[in-house]
Amino acid sequence: MKTRLAALLVAVLLLLPVGCQGLEDWLYEKESAPGGALPSPTAAPTLPTSPPRNGLFGVPWSGLSTVAPLVNDNRFDAQWLPLVYEGLFALDEQFQPQPALCTRYTTADNRVFLFTLRSGVLFHDGAPLTAEDAAWSLNAAKASPLYAARLADMVSARAADEMTLEVTLARADPRLPALLTTPIVPALSAAGGGPVPGTGPYRPVTDAEFPHLAAQDAWWGTAKPLIERLELVPAASGDKLIYAFETRALSLAVYNPSDPTGVNFRGDYETWPYDTPILEFVGFNTARKPLDDPLLRQALAAAVDRDTAAKTEGRGVAAVLPIPTVSPLYNASLAGAYGFDLSRASTLLRGLGYEDHDSDGLLDLQSGWRLYPLTLNLLVCGDNTLHLEAARRIADTMAGIGVDIQLTPLPLTAFRQALAKGAFDLYYGQVTLAPNFAPTLFFAGGALGYGGYKDPETLALWGEAAAALSGSEAQTAFWRRFLEEAPIAPVLFERQSLLTQRGLVVKPGPTWDNLFFNLAQWGPED
Repeated sequence: MKTRLAALLVAVLLLLPVGCQGLEDWLYEKESAPGGALPSPTAAPTLPTSPPRNGLFGVPWSGLSTVAPLVNDNRFDAQWLPLVYEGLFALDEQFQPQPALCTRYTTADNRVFLFTLRSGVLFHDGAPLTAEDAAWSLNAAKASPLYAARLADMVSARAADEMTLEVTLARADPRLPALLTTPIVPALSAAGGGPVPGTGPYRPVTDAEFPHLAAQDAWWGTAKPLIERLELVPAASGDKLIYAFETRALSLAVYNPSDPTGVNFRGDYETWPYDTPILEFVGFNTARKPLDDPLLRQALAAAVDRDTAAKTEGRGVAAVLPIPTVSPLYNASLAGAYGFDLSRASTLLRGLGYEDHDSDGLLDLQSGWRLYPLTLNLLVCGDNTLHLEAARRIADTMAGIGVDIQLTPLPLTAFRQALAKGAFDLYYGQVTLAPNFAPTLFFAGGALGYGGYKDPETLALWGEAAAALSGSEAQTAFWRRFLEEAPIAPVLFERQSLLTQRGLVVKPGPTWDNLFFNLAQWGPED
């Protein structure tokens, strides 16, 4: 396959005009490359109309010479870091953990896990991978703002022997392997002074020639990289990213239709969509009347038109559970029973005593001679035009069944302050879920527990679901309870796309945390 991709690139190059320059002649200042300071972008040259020059394959780069995966949160570097650094597991397109630096694991209670490391793995400096490296990396990741939240329940990580890692949790979590995609680096790795060694199929070279990623012949994987060298193209801002992609210095870029401040690309490119764990949802203030009644929350959740929201500009995939629909954990049967259904919403509201007693088109509750209208305020961050549009659509749909929703757009800071104070009935929110999809972050005391939801039975069912080794019946019982209680109403999971220059790759398989997942398939089929 490697030979066939090379042939494809040669065929593309034969179509280029004679005398085309290389990357250095039209993206970098001549006086700064090679050698000396790291290259910097030049003024705009004439836009080329052909694929990348001389077979160069460019990926975005922040321009930082230090490569430290446990602290580097730059969004451009994040695209290629999985090529250099690997975790114990890697998430596939269904958010299922696949073995990477770990070959197998055992657990008796989903609290204490023993992971067997892959033998024969070498870091880029030639040192062998050991359990001590893995334990040090996980403990360092827990102390890093990048990974602290996902590893919050990790009590300890230690080397049980040279190739066995023991991880102990504060509470059971059958999805722990899905969290262990954090980079594994040598124990006591320094954060500065050049690239920290990794175990991936490429190593970064930022101190000689032009900054690039070089393929590793000693990589443990059976399918070797198809591309020998990936150019690190400076793209420290959206404008530079657009320019580099549209002039074909960059071979790929990421497009997020749900980012109102995101970049839009022109030109002739191919689009490869992938699912994300970014959930948009409606949160309920369960500590405030009348939303302390789960039947009312369930009725309002049934009035959320998820499909229309998801289809708007192709932003995402409608979801009734806070689990991506592509995941085998997603219970489609339950989701179908509790999805968008205005008839069911109206029936539930009537059962609670809500009627249009005064014929004004709005529901109210009669108590004696007084009428109490069902009027609720919905907070939304007004800085996000897409969220504002989605919230308006929800308010309009609920108005159709007589629920009066007062939309309250707020600037981001004021929006967060109002949530922290509990000064809302409903709010339109967004969160990137950890890949274990634990719902406890929406409960009182959780990271998104603004609604104050707490219910002993629901918590007990979650504990049983997490501790169950088989899990299916316990999981179903919990998620049915979750939908009945409706502490939130999921709306959609956002989708993003990998954009590649046309004809450069044939079958990429991007995933949420690794655009280069299945890199060996980036070419014609045999």
